[in-house]
Amino acid sequence: MYYKLVACSIIYPNSKTWVTLLKEMLCKYGLGYYWANQFLINPAIFVNVFKQRVHDVYLQEWRAEVDETSNLRLYKHVKLDFGFESYLCMYNSSLRVSITRLRLSSHLFLIERGRWGRNRLEYKDRVCTLCKTIEDEFHCLIECPRYIKERKGCLPEILRKRPSMYEFIKYLKCDNENYFDKMGLLCFKIMKKHRDTEILIEV
Repeated sequence: MYYKLVACSIIYPNSKTWVTLLKEMLCKYGLGYYWANQFLINPAIFVNVFKQRVHDVYLQEWRAEVDETSNLRLYKHVKLDFGFESYLCMYNSSLRVSITRLRLSSHLFLIERGRWGRNRLEYKDRVCTLCKTIEDEFHCLIECPRYIKERKGCLPEILRKRPSMYEFIKYLKCDNENYFDKMGLLCFKIMKKHRDTEILIEV
C-alpha cells in the first residue's frame, strides 16, 4: 500500500494522502533527502536522525516564541532551557503556585496590572505608590520597604547585602531544593500583602 501511494504521489502530485503528508513533514524538517533516497535508508539511523531533528526544531521554535512575546518579561530571562523545573514537585501547592505566578508575571504588581483594561498606564507610570519607582517583581520582592517584614528569613545573603537584577534572576533560576520553600514563602507573603494593600487603597 505504501509503495502504491508513493507511485500515486508521483503520477498525481497534487493528491493528498498520508504518504504525501509524510513527504511534506520530511521536507519541513530538512530531511527531503530521505524521501528522495528512501530505498537506501537504514531504518535505525533514520529514526534516530528524525527524532533528533524534530526535537531540535521544536526547541528553536519554543525559544523564538518565548523571546518574541511581550508578556513574559521575566520568564524569558529565567527559563533558558526547555525542561521540567524541580520546584514543580514542591508539596505545598500555595508556595509552588506563588513561584509559578512570579515567573510568568501572573500577579497584581503594577508592572503587569497597569497593562490591563481601559485605564492602561504607560510603562513609566506603573510606579509603586510608596517609592515612586517602577513596581516590578524585583522592586516588590527585593527593594520596597513595605515588605521588609515579609522578607525576613526568606532571602539569601547576597540579595540582602548586594541586591542586583543579575543576582535576582540567578536566584529565580536556582535549582537548589533548599531554596524552594523560602522562595515560595517570599512570593506568597508579598503577593498576599500587596493584594490586601491594594484592596485597602481602593476602599
